[in-house]
Amino acid sequence: MANSLKEFLKKNYPDKYDAIKKIVKEASTSGAAGGYLTKYAFGKAPISQYTKIGYKPVNQKALRKKSKGMDYVDLHKR
Repeated sequence: MANSLKEFLKKNYPDKYDAIKKIVKEASTSGAAGGYLTKYAFGKAPISQYTKIGYKPVNQKALRKKSKGMDYVDLHKR
């Protein structure tokens, strides 16, 4: 269907087709977005990285016991 629409526009409305083609080309390029240049962009950083910027480690078991909203079960631990 996309090809038939493309051919229809190209044949019957060439000026509109060129304008649409330019808009779609501009909207679909992401080459200039850049990469993820941080060391821990997709991984877990060591605790020392977080403590340097002011975060404090949390005792997760104690925090879970204090929570009153719902029970927490970690299904991914074996």
